[in-house]
Amino acid sequence: MLSGSAARRMAGAAFEQIGELMEERAGVLMAALLGLLFVALVGLSAQDYLWYDELVLLRVAQLPGWHAIWSFYAGGLDTIGLMYALVLHAMLRLRADAEISARLPAILMFLAALECVFLFVRRRYPAAYAFAAVLLLMMYPLLTFAVFAKSYMLEIAGLAFAMLCWQRGSEEPGHWYRALGVWFGLAVAVYAHSFGIFLFVPFAVAQGLADWRRKRVHWVMWAALLLYPASLLPVLHGALLASRLYGSHFWAQPGLALMKQTYIDYFQKNWRFVVMLLAMALVIPVSSATQRRRQGSERQEREGLSMPEWVLVVLLASLPMWVLPASYLLHAYRADYVLAYAIGLALVLVCGVAERAGRSVAAGAAVCMLFASVTLRIDLKTLPEGVRALEHPQQVHAGLQAAYDSQPWVKLLAGSDLPVLAGDHLLYTRLDAYAPRPLRSRLYFLTDFAQVDEYPQSDTSQRNFLLFGEMLGYQTMDVGRFVPNHREFLMAVQGTTGGLWLEPYLLKQQERGNATLTFLGPDATVPNVYDVRFERLPEFPVAQALRP
Repeated sequence: MLSGSAARRMAGAAFEQIGELMEERAGVLMAALLGLLFVALVGLSAQDYLWYDELVLLRVAQLPGWHAIWSFYAGGLDTIGLMYALVLHAMLRLRADAEISARLPAILMFLAALECVFLFVRRRYPAAYAFAAVLLLMMYPLLTFAVFAKSYMLEIAGLAFAMLCWQRGSEEPGHWYRALGVWFGLAVAVYAHSFGIFLFVPFAVAQGLADWRRKRVHWVMWAALLLYPASLLPVLHGALLASRLYGSHFWAQPGLALMKQTYIDYFQKNWRFVVMLLAMALVIPVSSATQRRRQGSERQEREGLSMPEWVLVVLLASLPMWVLPASYLLHAYRADYVLAYAIGLALVLVCGVAERAGRSVAAGAAVCMLFASVTLRIDLKTLPEGVRALEHPQQVHAGLQAAYDSQPWVKLLAGSDLPVLAGDHLLYTRLDAYAPRPLRSRLYFLTDFAQVDEYPQSDTSQRNFLLFGEMLGYQTMDVGRFVPNHREFLMAVQGTTGGLWLEPYLLKQQERGNATLTFLGPDATVPNVYDVRFERLPEFPVAQALRP
């Protein structure tokens, strides 16, 4: 029977062989991983209904021509999405349903970001650590937005490309095209999402430290960093209009609790990886011994992140902390606005373990294998669905619509000829996209902007539909115009949202004796369906015009 030390030596030797194989076949393995992930992400797209933001952006991308799309955002009707809408306008020519074509740019940009991060880490550590970083990034939160039709993955891809070019440019300051790559990547990031402007800080601090260590200023790189924010100029007018239109009314106001929740969610949802990294304390002694047997060859080839690079990734990891104060000026903060933190945090965790393990190939292979045991089981489970979707890309929407139409509450709505109101914007847009066509013709979204102060949670959604509802083909109407002409109608309400404003409003009308709400069902499921009948009309205050 093997002793404990002998078993550890054998395990170390086995992991080292695996690590060496990763070194030799890094390019092929990465290409295979990205290929499998592409199919799996297509499968994930094919089985997931389009969400509110995606459906609105899809409507914008379907506007007639580039100028109409540009005018939509220039008018301040949304703050992010212009670049994605322009790309999607071209992608819609593909012979594939929107669930795939609308999300394809995000999928491709996610894969591009993973490749850039892989190369960034690979340049400093054995390939196993680069694979480990990629596997961690394949999980929360980036996986959520890898199949989300909005500009977040464009921003992440731009950042990852800029990081790679900056790393290469720091090594070879005379190569001006590296600085051009930094400018391009960051310009894409800030053009995709205005919060990309904050990426200047980590790059500038890291570049300043690199210049101080080298005793020479890299003027071309500084020109790239100082000029990339100018990419906001074409969309600045629209962003300022949007700030005035939404501003302090925006539903996601910044707060310390939101910032803390960003990190809490990350570590809660990725707790397995944290446990695995802590468990590596048992592997590190073996890998350290293996490292000594290799006589430090890896240390000479892979010197680890430089101090400026550590500064860059640490500042990215802490992005939510120091962006929060500035976000109060913008009246908006959400975890997805600072998604770049996920790249920084993943690199801090993986590269930190690499340094603790002496950049050992064996330890890197152990980390990679542990990560793969979780990541690949979760990420690649939709491979069969992806293969089917790629074989029949024009049957995806029909399958999702059939499943949607078979739900009891949708059947209740479809079985009536009464007008149908959705209790919130999320439910309305989903019904508008997937409900049977006759039901969609009877579907309305109501606003009551005259009394929006009584229902502040609905402010943003009401502004959206007042500003661009009719432009995008939605049937939106003020409650004061709708109720006098439709004294009886059906209402569908999501149990999770509380109806935002419509359900509380109608319940208040019932308390006052103006209306009667009759629960139709279905039993113990959401959304719930009500029959609403007005016996007498309430007073309808007149809303002031909504102006930029």
